Amino acid sequence: MMKKAANKCFRFLLLILLILLALCLFEIFLRLYSHFNPALEDRFKIESFFHPLHPYFGHDDRSPYMPEPIRKDDKRQYTILVLGGSTALDIPEPLEKYLNEKNPFPDISRFVVYNGAHHGYHSTQDKNVLVHYLSNGSEIDMVVCIEGFNNLIRPLENYAYGLPPNYTGWYWIVGNRLEYGSPTRYYLAKYLSELAKKPLIKRLKTFQMLLTGAINASMRSYHLQGMEAVQDNISSIPDKEKIEVLRTGSSFYEDDIRFMDAVALLQGVRAIFVLHPIMGFERKEMTTYEKEFLKNRPMYDFQLAPLSVWVEGYRSLQGIGRELKKAGVDYLDYTAIFRDTEGNPYGDLMHMNELGWNAMAEKLANDIIKTLKKERPAKPDLDRRDTRLENPHGSPQN
Repeated sequence: MMKKAANKCFRFLLLILLILLALCLFEIFLRLYSHFNPALEDRFKIESFFHPLHPYFGHDDRSPYMPEPIRKDDKRQYTILVLGGSTALDIPEPLEKYLNEKNPFPDISRFVVYNGAHHGYHSTQDKNVLVHYLSNGSEIDMVVCIEGFNNLIRPLENYAYGLPPNYTGWYWIVGNRLEYGSPTRYYLAKYLSELAKKPLIKRLKTFQMLLTGAINASMRSYHLQGMEAVQDNISSIPDKEKIEVLRTGSSFYEDDIRFMDAVALLQGVRAIFVLHPIMGFERKEMTTYEKEFLKNRPMYDFQLAPLSVWVEGYRSLQGIGRELKKAGVDYLDYTAIFRDTEGNPYGDLMHMNELGWNAMAEKLANDIIKTLKKERPAKPDLDRRDTRLENPHGSPQN
């Protein structure tokens, strides 16, 4: 008996030793691999786990929140702050490039474009971000707010749960009301993410990799469960009722824009507002990719409502835009920007690919330059383009 027990103990210790040896070898391999492949570190980042967004300010649960002030390196710089949701995230970089390539103004040394956009934002969050920047003494010459789809989907999500239309919607519902999705998975991911910050774990790439995988899997499962709960609730609402919700809920879009326009004017900041395009709306000839995408409806937003509902919502936003123009707001309707574009400019229903965001950034750069030509001299050798775009606080467009 003693011999059998000793053999079992020996085999158990041998197994533990082999596991430790395997972990050591794997750790050595990961360290060597990461040394020659620095991009491996990006795979250890916990991308799927995030804290719930605050319904009005949009930041996570760190508090207090205040962005870093925007300061000019050179007084001849022209600084632009871009606001909006995820559709706006890829615009600042190409916008800055095109503005500087086309810069006709001898008094502007260069354009500098700052990104204040964030996934999930709509005009209410944009409004608060703008106030944050203006109240911390930022040196901003122009703010460009690019919105559209989020000002439709957020009211619809919130309507289904009896929340104010200008909450951040799903991020808030699933993140803060834990009856949607599995709280166990959420708190497990949160605990593991804190564990991953421990000094010992941060030094061991093997544990980093294992924890990152577990956290991402747990949060992905949690988010998917939450999205399914939201989808089931909203999809049961009749389409006619959804359209009325979008028309009613989008009214705060107009209020937010008027607020931002007035606040910017008080601070001497020029404001431009852009309605971004969506796939299947104001497009003459769609590509095969776009047709297949709209046919298969492979995304969360199509589980909530068909394209016809979103199109009606966009018509409502367009109507608001026309009223804002009449009131002297510098409002640009870009819904038809890809009407005659060859090739597919979209990644999905409302997000653009590189072709799309470059085309939109170039058009926006041209429109900004047209606007600025009204108030400052341009280099005489530039060809004169159409300058019908009015000052944001002058007479309305015809």
